[in-house]
Amino acid sequence: MIQTVYRSEDHPLSERFDAWQSITHLHLPMLLHPDDPRNFTATIRRAAVGAVNLTQLQFTPHRAVRDATMVRRSDPEVYVLALCVRGGLVMNQRRTDLHLRPGDLTLYDTSRPFSSEAGAITGGMTEALNLNIPKQLLPLPADKVDSLLATRLPSDQGLGAVVADTLRSIRTQAPYCTPADAARLGTVALDLVTALLSRHFDEDQPIAPESRQVALLTAIEDFIQRNLGDPALTPAAVADAHHISTRYLHRIFEQRDITVAALIRARRLDRCRRDLGDPGLAHVPIRAIAARWGFPQPGEFSRAFTKAYGTPPSAFRRAAFGPLSGGERPAVVRAVPSAVR
Repeated sequence: MIQTVYRSEDHPLSERFDAWQSITHLHLPMLLHPDDPRNFTATIRRAAVGAVNLTQLQFTPHRAVRDATMVRRSDPEVYVLALCVRGGLVMNQRRTDLHLRPGDLTLYDTSRPFSSEAGAITGGMTEALNLNIPKQLLPLPADKVDSLLATRLPSDQGLGAVVADTLRSIRTQAPYCTPADAARLGTVALDLVTALLSRHFDEDQPIAPESRQVALLTAIEDFIQRNLGDPALTPAAVADAHHISTRYLHRIFEQRDITVAALIRARRLDRCRRDLGDPGLAHVPIRAIAARWGFPQPGEFSRAFTKAYGTPPSAFRRAAFGPLSGGERPAVVRAVPSAVR
Protein backbone atom coordinates (compact mmCIF):
# COMPACT_ATOMS: atom_id res chain seq x y z
CA MET A 1 0.00 0.00 0.00
CA ILE A 2 2.97 2.30 0.45
CA GLN A 3 5.72 2.52 -2.13
CA THR A 4 9.03 4.30 -2.51
CA VAL A 5 8.79 6.47 -5.63
CA TYR A 6 12.28 7.95 -5.43
CA ARG A 7 15.37 7.44 -3.31
CA SER A 8 18.46 9.48 -4.10
CA GLU A 9 20.93 6.77 -3.07
CA ASP A 10 19.55 4.59 -5.88
CA HIS A 11 21.15 6.97 -8.41
CA PRO A 12 24.76 7.98 -9.14
CA LEU A 13 25.74 11.11 -7.27
CA SER A 14 25.97 13.17 -10.46
CA GLU A 15 22.44 12.15 -11.55
CA ARG A 16 20.52 12.39 -8.29
CA PHE A 17 19.01 15.82 -8.74
CA ASP A 18 18.13 15.27 -12.40
CA ALA A 19 16.32 12.06 -11.43
CA TRP A 20 14.44 13.95 -8.67
CA GLN A 21 13.46 16.64 -11.18
CA SER A 22 12.16 14.00 -13.62
CA ILE A 23 10.10 12.17 -11.00
CA THR A 24 8.49 15.30 -9.58
CA HIS A 25 7.81 16.62 -13.10
CA LEU A 26 5.73 13.52 -13.87
CA HIS A 27 3.38 14.20 -10.95
CA LEU A 28 3.45 18.00 -10.74
CA PRO A 29 5.64 20.04 -13.13
CA MET A 30 7.91 22.43 -11.22
CA LEU A 31 11.30 24.05 -11.63
CA LEU A 32 13.67 22.86 -8.90
CA HIS A 33 16.82 24.68 -7.79
CA PRO A 34 19.06 22.83 -5.29
CA ASP A 35 21.32 24.70 -2.88
CA ASP A 36 24.03 22.07 -3.40
CA PRO A 37 23.39 19.72 -6.37
CA ARG A 38 26.47 17.62 -5.55
CA ASN A 39 25.16 16.67 -2.12
CA PHE A 40 21.45 16.55 -2.87
CA THR A 41 19.52 13.89 -0.92
CA ALA A 42 15.81 13.11 -1.14
CA THR A 43 13.16 10.41 -0.74
CA ILE A 44 9.55 10.24 -1.95
CA ARG A 45 7.15 7.63 -0.58
CA ARG A 46 3.48 7.46 -1.48
CA ALA A 47 0.50 5.65 0.03
CA ALA A 48 -2.89 5.35 -1.68
CA VAL A 49 -5.59 5.86 0.94
CA GLY A 50 -8.92 5.42 -0.75
CA ALA A 51 -9.67 8.36 -3.02
CA VAL A 52 -6.87 10.47 -1.50
CA ASN A 53 -3.17 9.76 -1.16
CA LEU A 54 -0.41 10.63 1.26
CA THR A 55 3.08 11.58 0.08
CA GLN A 56 6.06 11.61 2.41
CA LEU A 57 8.83 13.93 1.21
CA GLN A 58 12.33 14.22 2.62
CA PHE A 59 14.91 16.48 0.99
CA THR A 60 17.93 18.71 1.51
CA PRO A 61 17.61 22.48 0.87
CA HIS A 62 16.23 23.50 -2.51
CA ARG A 63 13.66 25.85 -4.06
CA ALA A 64 10.64 24.73 -6.10
CA VAL A 65 8.61 27.00 -8.41
CA ARG A 66 5.37 26.18 -10.21
CA ASP A 67 4.45 29.05 -12.49
CA ALA A 68 1.33 29.80 -14.53
CA THR A 69 2.73 28.12 -17.65
CA MET A 70 3.23 24.87 -15.75
CA VAL A 71 -0.27 25.07 -14.32
CA ARG A 72 -1.70 25.36 -17.83
CA ARG A 73 0.47 22.49 -19.04
CA SER A 74 -0.59 20.01 -16.37
CA ASP A 75 -2.94 20.29 -13.42
CA PRO A 76 -4.12 17.32 -11.33
CA GLU A 77 -6.68 19.67 -9.72
CA VAL A 78 -5.98 18.77 -6.13
CA TYR A 79 -5.73 20.57 -2.83
CA VAL A 80 -2.63 19.63 -0.85
CA LEU A 81 -2.76 19.68 2.93
CA ALA A 82 0.90 19.87 3.97
CA LEU A 83 2.29 19.03 7.41
CA CYS A 84 5.86 20.11 8.17
CA VAL A 85 7.40 17.26 10.17
CA ARG A 86 11.08 18.25 10.29
CA GLY A 87 13.20 21.22 9.31
CA GLY A 88 11.34 24.17 7.79
CA LEU A 89 9.56 25.38 4.67
CA VAL A 90 8.62 28.76 3.23
CA MET A 91 5.45 28.49 1.11
CA ASN A 92 4.22 31.23 -1.18
CA GLN A 93 0.80 31.24 -2.85
CA ARG A 94 -1.51 34.18 -3.46
CA ARG A 95 1.53 36.45 -2.87
CA THR A 96 1.69 35.38 0.75
CA ASP A 97 4.87 34.03 2.37
CA LEU A 98 4.22 31.46 5.08
CA HIS A 99 7.04 30.15 7.28
CA LEU A 100 6.32 26.59 8.36
CA ARG A 101 8.05 24.92 11.28
CA PRO A 102 7.63 21.33 12.53
CA GLY A 103 4.00 20.69 13.44
CA ASP A 104 2.56 23.42 11.19
CA LEU A 105 -0.21 22.65 8.69
CA THR A 106 -1.12 24.59 5.57
CA LEU A 107 -3.16 24.16 2.39
CA TYR A 108 -2.19 24.92 -1.21
CA ASP A 109 -3.80 24.51 -4.60
CA THR A 110 -2.11 22.88 -7.63
CA SER A 111 -4.27 25.01 -9.94
CA ARG A 112 -2.52 28.19 -8.80
CA PRO A 113 1.15 29.16 -9.12
CA PHE A 114 3.19 28.65 -5.97
CA SER A 115 6.73 28.33 -4.73
CA SER A 116 8.37 26.66 -1.76
CA GLU A 117 11.81 26.83 -0.21
CA ALA A 118 13.04 23.91 1.88
CA GLY A 119 15.67 24.53 4.51
CA ALA A 120 15.28 28.29 4.33
CA ILE A 121 14.59 28.52 8.05
CA THR A 122 16.77 25.88 9.67
CA GLY A 123 18.88 24.37 6.89
CA GLY A 124 19.53 20.63 6.78
CA MET A 125 16.95 17.95 5.96
CA THR A 126 13.27 18.85 5.64
CA GLU A 127 10.40 16.36 5.89
CA ALA A 128 6.77 17.01 4.94
CA LEU A 129 3.61 14.92 4.71
CA ASN A 130 1.25 15.95 1.91
CA LEU A 131 -2.35 14.74 1.76
CA ASN A 132 -3.49 15.13 -1.86
CA ILE A 133 -7.25 15.68 -2.11
CA PRO A 134 -9.06 15.79 -5.49
CA LYS A 135 -11.01 19.03 -5.54
CA GLN A 136 -14.31 17.40 -6.43
CA LEU A 137 -14.18 15.39 -3.21
CA LEU A 138 -14.03 18.39 -0.88
CA PRO A 139 -17.63 19.45 -0.10
CA LEU A 140 -16.75 23.08 0.61
CA PRO A 141 -17.23 26.30 -1.42
CA ALA A 142 -14.13 26.91 -3.56
CA ASP A 143 -13.99 30.61 -2.70
CA LYS A 144 -13.99 29.79 1.00
CA VAL A 145 -11.24 27.22 0.60
CA ASP A 146 -9.21 29.72 -1.45
CA SER A 147 -9.23 32.13 1.48
CA LEU A 148 -7.26 29.56 3.51
CA LEU A 149 -4.49 28.94 0.97
CA ALA A 150 -0.97 29.53 2.31
CA THR A 151 -2.24 30.27 5.82
CA ARG A 152 -1.16 28.50 8.99
CA LEU A 153 -3.76 26.02 10.26
CA PRO A 154 -3.15 25.50 13.99
CA SER A 155 -2.29 21.89 14.84
CA ASP A 156 -1.11 22.11 18.43
CA GLN A 157 -4.50 21.22 19.88
CA GLY A 158 -8.09 20.34 19.01
CA LEU A 159 -9.09 19.24 15.52
CA GLY A 160 -5.84 20.43 13.94
CA ALA A 161 -3.86 18.16 16.24
CA VAL A 162 -6.13 15.23 15.36
CA VAL A 163 -5.58 15.83 11.63
CA ALA A 164 -1.80 16.10 12.06
CA ASP A 165 -1.73 12.91 14.14
CA THR A 166 -3.83 11.15 11.48
CA LEU A 167 -1.32 12.04 8.76
CA ARG A 168 1.54 10.73 10.88
CA SER A 169 -0.40 7.54 11.63
CA ILE A 170 -1.12 6.93 7.95
CA ARG A 171 2.61 7.25 7.24
CA THR A 172 3.55 4.60 9.81
CA GLN A 173 0.56 2.26 9.60
CA ALA A 174 -0.17 2.24 5.85
CA PRO A 175 1.97 -0.88 5.23
CA TYR A 176 -0.28 -2.86 7.57
CA CYS A 177 -3.63 -1.79 6.08
CA THR A 178 -5.68 -3.90 3.69
CA PRO A 179 -7.22 -2.18 0.63
CA ALA A 180 -10.57 -2.09 2.46
CA ASP A 181 -8.88 -0.55 5.52
CA ALA A 182 -7.22 2.03 3.28
CA ALA A 183 -10.56 3.02 1.74
CA ARG A 184 -12.08 3.55 5.19
CA LEU A 185 -9.03 5.47 6.33
CA GLY A 186 -9.27 7.73 3.29
CA THR A 187 -12.90 8.51 4.09
CA VAL A 188 -12.00 9.33 7.70
CA ALA A 189 -9.10 11.56 6.63
CA LEU A 190 -11.28 13.43 4.13
CA ASP A 191 -13.98 13.99 6.75
CA LEU A 192 -11.42 15.30 9.26
CA VAL A 193 -9.88 17.71 6.75
CA THR A 194 -13.34 18.94 5.72
CA ALA A 195 -14.19 19.62 9.36
CA LEU A 196 -10.84 21.33 9.98
CA LEU A 197 -11.17 23.68 7.02
CA SER A 198 -14.85 24.47 7.56
CA ARG A 199 -14.27 25.61 11.14
CA HIS A 200 -12.06 28.43 9.83
CA PHE A 201 -14.87 30.15 7.95
CA ASP A 202 -18.55 30.68 8.73
CA GLU A 203 -18.31 28.27 11.64
CA ASP A 204 -22.02 28.57 12.36
CA GLN A 205 -23.01 27.75 8.78
CA PRO A 206 -23.31 23.99 8.21
CA ILE A 207 -22.01 22.36 5.05
CA ALA A 208 -24.83 21.95 2.54
CA PRO A 209 -26.12 18.35 2.56
CA GLU A 210 -26.17 18.26 -1.23
CA SER A 211 -22.46 19.20 -1.30
CA ARG A 212 -21.67 16.35 1.06
CA GLN A 213 -23.67 13.93 -1.08
CA VAL A 214 -21.92 14.94 -4.31
CA ALA A 215 -18.51 14.47 -2.71
CA LEU A 216 -19.55 11.16 -1.18
CA LEU A 217 -20.98 9.91 -4.46
CA THR A 218 -17.74 10.80 -6.25
CA ALA A 219 -15.69 8.98 -3.63
CA ILE A 220 -17.93 5.91 -3.84
CA GLU A 221 -17.71 5.72 -7.62
CA ASP A 222 -13.93 6.02 -7.43
CA PHE A 223 -13.85 3.23 -4.83
CA ILE A 224 -15.97 0.99 -7.06
CA GLN A 225 -13.72 1.63 -10.07
CA ARG A 226 -10.60 0.74 -8.09
CA ASN A 227 -12.07 -2.47 -6.67
CA LEU A 228 -13.88 -3.97 -9.67
CA GLY A 229 -11.69 -7.06 -9.59
CA ASP A 230 -12.74 -7.99 -6.07
CA PRO A 231 -15.57 -10.57 -6.22
CA ALA A 232 -16.59 -9.42 -2.73
CA LEU A 233 -17.42 -5.93 -4.02
CA THR A 234 -21.11 -5.62 -3.14
CA PRO A 235 -23.36 -2.71 -2.13
CA ALA A 236 -22.91 -3.78 1.50
CA ALA A 237 -19.12 -3.73 1.15
CA VAL A 238 -19.23 -0.30 -0.51
CA ALA A 239 -21.44 1.09 2.25
CA ASP A 240 -19.23 -0.40 4.96
CA ALA A 241 -16.08 1.10 3.41
CA HIS A 242 -17.65 4.57 3.58
CA HIS A 243 -19.21 4.24 7.03
CA ILE A 244 -22.79 4.56 5.84
CA SER A 245 -25.74 2.19 5.85
CA THR A 246 -26.67 0.22 2.76
CA ARG A 247 -30.04 1.92 2.83
CA TYR A 248 -28.43 5.37 2.70
CA LEU A 249 -26.14 4.21 -0.09
CA HIS A 250 -29.14 3.23 -2.21
CA ARG A 251 -30.83 6.54 -1.42
CA ILE A 252 -27.95 8.73 -2.64
CA PHE A 253 -27.73 6.61 -5.82
CA GLU A 254 -31.32 7.48 -6.71
CA GLN A 255 -29.98 10.63 -8.39
CA ARG A 256 -27.87 8.44 -10.71
CA ASP A 257 -30.81 6.51 -12.21
CA ILE A 258 -28.94 3.24 -11.61
CA THR A 259 -28.58 0.93 -8.64
CA VAL A 260 -25.22 0.32 -6.99
CA ALA A 261 -25.24 -3.35 -8.01
CA ALA A 262 -26.07 -2.45 -11.62
CA LEU A 263 -23.24 0.10 -11.72
CA ILE A 264 -20.74 -2.46 -10.43
CA ARG A 265 -21.92 -5.02 -12.97
CA ALA A 266 -21.89 -2.53 -15.86
CA ARG A 267 -18.37 -1.32 -15.11
CA ARG A 268 -17.09 -4.88 -14.76
CA LEU A 269 -18.63 -5.83 -18.08
CA ASP A 270 -17.15 -2.76 -19.72
CA ARG A 271 -13.65 -3.69 -18.53
CA CYS A 272 -14.17 -7.25 -19.77
CA ARG A 273 -15.34 -5.92 -23.13
CA ARG A 274 -12.23 -3.76 -23.45
CA ASP A 275 -9.91 -6.65 -22.61
CA LEU A 276 -11.68 -9.04 -24.96
CA GLY A 277 -11.15 -6.56 -27.78
CA ASP A 278 -7.48 -5.96 -26.96
CA PRO A 279 -5.15 -7.84 -29.38
CA GLY A 280 -2.44 -7.75 -26.73
CA LEU A 281 -4.61 -9.97 -24.53
CA ALA A 282 -5.64 -12.42 -27.28
CA HIS A 283 -3.68 -15.20 -25.53
CA VAL A 284 -5.56 -14.74 -22.23
CA PRO A 285 -8.52 -17.15 -21.81
CA ILE A 286 -11.94 -15.56 -21.58
CA ARG A 287 -12.53 -17.10 -18.17
CA ALA A 288 -9.31 -15.47 -16.88
CA ILE A 289 -10.42 -12.04 -18.12
CA ALA A 290 -13.81 -12.55 -16.50
CA ALA A 291 -12.25 -13.59 -13.19
CA ARG A 292 -9.90 -10.61 -13.29
CA TRP A 293 -12.88 -8.27 -13.29
CA GLY A 294 -14.99 -9.92 -10.62
CA PHE A 295 -16.76 -12.74 -12.50
CA PRO A 296 -15.38 -15.97 -10.99
CA GLN A 297 -18.12 -18.12 -12.57
CA PRO A 298 -17.70 -18.42 -16.38
CA GLY A 299 -21.34 -19.32 -16.95
CA GLU A 300 -22.60 -16.31 -15.02
CA PHE A 301 -20.23 -14.04 -16.93
CA SER A 302 -21.28 -15.41 -20.33
CA ARG A 303 -24.96 -14.85 -19.57
CA ALA A 304 -24.37 -11.31 -18.22
CA PHE A 305 -22.17 -10.35 -21.18
CA THR A 306 -24.61 -11.72 -23.75
CA LYS A 307 -27.51 -9.92 -22.13
CA ALA A 308 -25.62 -6.63 -21.98
CA TYR A 309 -24.04 -6.61 -25.44
CA GLY A 310 -26.25 -8.91 -27.48
CA THR A 311 -23.50 -11.41 -28.33
CA PRO A 312 -21.54 -14.07 -26.40
CA PRO A 313 -18.00 -13.18 -25.24
CA SER A 314 -16.36 -15.63 -27.68
CA ALA A 315 -18.22 -14.16 -30.66
CA PHE A 316 -17.35 -10.65 -29.53
CA ARG A 317 -13.67 -11.55 -29.37
CA ARG A 318 -13.71 -13.15 -32.84
CA ALA A 319 -15.38 -10.07 -34.28
CA ALA A 320 -12.82 -7.81 -32.63
CA PHE A 321 -9.82 -9.72 -34.01
CA GLY A 322 -10.95 -10.20 -37.59
CA PRO A 323 -13.57 -11.51 -40.01
CA LEU A 324 -15.36 -14.75 -39.28
CA SER A 325 -15.39 -17.58 -41.81
CA GLY A 326 -17.07 -16.43 -45.03
CA GLY A 327 -15.67 -12.93 -44.59
CA GLU A 328 -18.66 -11.64 -42.64
CA ARG A 329 -18.83 -10.00 -39.29
CA PRO A 330 -21.74 -10.21 -36.90
CA ALA A 331 -23.81 -7.12 -36.25
CA VAL A 332 -22.03 -4.44 -34.27
CA VAL A 333 -22.56 -5.04 -30.57
CA ARG A 334 -23.93 -2.41 -28.27
CA ALA A 335 -21.20 -0.26 -26.68
CA VAL A 336 -23.24 0.46 -23.56
CA PRO A 337 -24.68 -2.33 -21.40
CA SER A 338 -28.46 -2.41 -21.44
CA ALA A 339 -28.33 -2.44 -17.63
CA VAL A 340 -27.36 1.22 -17.57
CA ARG A 341 -29.84 2.51 -20.10
